[in-house]
Amino acid sequence: MKVLFCLLTSFFSIHAFAQENKLELIKSRVANENDFVYSNTINEIIEGEKWGFHSGKIGIPYASSSLANQGSNNYTINNIFDLDLRTAWIEGDSNDGIGHFISFEFDFSEKYNGFGKPYNFYGIIEVFNGYCKSEKHWKENSRVKQLQVSLNEKPICLIELEDTWQYQRVDIRKFFKDNYYFPDAPYVISHGDVIAFRIMEIYEGDKYKDTAISEFVYDSPPN
Repeated sequence: MKVLFCLLTSFFSIHAFAQENKLELIKSRVANENDFVYSNTINEIIEGEKWGFHSGKIGIPYASSSLANQGSNNYTINNIFDLDLRTAWIEGDSNDGIGHFISFEFDFSEKYNGFGKPYNFYGIIEVFNGYCKSEKHWKENSRVKQLQVSLNEKPICLIELEDTWQYQRVDIRKFFKDNYYFPDAPYVISHGDVIAFRIMEIYEGDKYKDTAISEFVYDSPPN
């Protein structure tokens, strides 16, 4: 009886801890027909100039793995901020990449002087989910469904992306202190901090297990 009591106590303690520490789920917003960035086909957005005007690299990039080069094609982390949907970061796991992550180290050694300055992250992320080189590539490869966001290895929230090649945005500003918009936010980003995005769930591809992200950049704040 004593053992059973201890087991039950332990179970409910763990359950309560999990409930108290349950991460908030933030869902992306996908472009709709009324948005300038909305496109009817992948080719339309690849060949057009509908986005990327105020986009930039979040920080010094790192990926826990990357798929090996195939001929002239590479799948490194650098592809997610090149503003080219025909390239992508693809994780290098033999399975679906769950547990693998991308991260960015913040570098504030340069002052911000306008749109496009490196590492000017303020909580808005622009995403093209999957391998957007073509609709065929997008369907064949897996896409990200859910990411866990952490700052210096401390979990902050979960992000859920839509299963689409359309432009989508994620707003996690409320977690990061900003004297004007979010003065009471719980986290402060400092020089040298690392923000990471870990794959938790995926949308399966029709042909390959490889999970891809074509673009993952910040949207610069207004002047």
